[in-house]
Amino acid sequence: MTFLKEVFQSIRKEVGPDFPIVVRLAGNDFIRNGNDNDDCIRVAMELERLGVDALNITGGWHETQIPQVTMDVPNGAFSYLAKRVKERVSVPVFACNRMNLEIASGLVERDDADFIGFCRAFIADPELVNKMRKGHSHLIRPCVGCNQGCMDNIFKNKPLTCLCNSDAGRELDENNHKKAATLVIGAGVAGMEYALRAAKEGSPVTVWERLDIPGGQMDMVSAPPGRKSFGNLPAYQYQDCLAAGVEFVFNKEASAVEIAAAVADGKFERVVIATGAAPILPSFPTEEGAQVLSAWDVLRGKVKTGKRVVVVGGGAVGVETALMLAEEGTISAEVLKFLMLYRAESPERLYELLTQGSKKVSIVEMQHKIGSDIGPSTKWVFMGNLRRFKVGRYVDSKVVSIQTDSVTVENPEDGSRKTIPADTVVLAIGSRSENALSEQLKKMIPYNLVEIGDSVKPRKAMDAIADARTAVIAM
Repeated sequence: MTFLKEVFQSIRKEVGPDFPIVVRLAGNDFIRNGNDNDDCIRVAMELERLGVDALNITGGWHETQIPQVTMDVPNGAFSYLAKRVKERVSVPVFACNRMNLEIASGLVERDDADFIGFCRAFIADPELVNKMRKGHSHLIRPCVGCNQGCMDNIFKNKPLTCLCNSDAGRELDENNHKKAATLVIGAGVAGMEYALRAAKEGSPVTVWERLDIPGGQMDMVSAPPGRKSFGNLPAYQYQDCLAAGVEFVFNKEASAVEIAAAVADGKFERVVIATGAAPILPSFPTEEGAQVLSAWDVLRGKVKTGKRVVVVGGGAVGVETALMLAEEGTISAEVLKFLMLYRAESPERLYELLTQGSKKVSIVEMQHKIGSDIGPSTKWVFMGNLRRFKVGRYVDSKVVSIQTDSVTVENPEDGSRKTIPADTVVLAIGSRSENALSEQLKKMIPYNLVEIGDSVKPRKAMDAIADARTAVIAM
């Protein structure tokens, strides 16, 4: 700790005894031969002796292979590191890493930490603290821990933004919104984002949704293991929309004739199409009786798969679907806790029970790599989990036929073929825009018709939400 002590003492000499100095320490490096939590406590006690004013305890070091801030990290997972430090020092201690408000409040109430450190949460909602003070915690725009707009962009030398808060990094954009009675078709994240922003700008907004719940594709996006936080976004949007006065009409199948009539009658001055997308389901030569399913239906729990599953498509949806299927039959966190508490099994056996499910799952991808559309801050986690759950990976592989018990693939370069055993084939090859309604309306409502989100072009949720913001401030 010599270098750290000398740095601290040099700073103290410059700023004087009354200027507060906080030191941030890794609670555990989580690296072989690195500092563990006991070492961190030794350093913390020495810093306290030297006169540090507070200690900020984070998780592991940057190079650790244990995820620190990705979405699959449970909220507050590393708070125990700060708790153990606090038990040994008298100066205030900050707990950090993947926090949410409920966990944070509990840590402070139990005196396990004096302060809680948030970073990405303030990018998602700079008004977080003010909303808490007013008792409006349900209206806090959540950070879902996706890293797509913050870390991934920074790693690529792009400006910081945020999936959940498309104002981040664009605060100085000119707003030209003109108030108008608005009808939004579709209550996915793009439709609700438009409705919310337009309503807060003073426009009366009504949303028609053909389903009985809001959220669009987010129920599917939040279904895979470790992706549950995505569901927090539409839940927030819906609550904030209601608070802003947006009217929702569910189970409403919109028709071009009805929409045009409502516009002609003066009920609406502006129509926004946010009808989303549908999965692409190509037709491969398929033997009669073969089970071929959509990844969307699998993720939503609408269908069952067999013991040997081949997922066609190695993008984010394919990878997440494969991991969800590979985890079927593994033990739950509750069972793991029970078995560990009573030392019923060895650590090696428990790891096996956590990573060996009931299915043999494989991914088939035409390109050279799997997960090419996954951001760098999280891709390494997905790739590691594919290995842990023993998911087979076949790259440079084009499906040429599907049989009842197998899939035949071909290498596009050399024409070589392989047969992969399978009783279920899951298609995760992409999606197409649901734009039939907008095409009809273009002939009936030539003005004040706006298209946003996947109905324009299938992309990520961050793009759909940014689309909605741009559309609101542009007109």
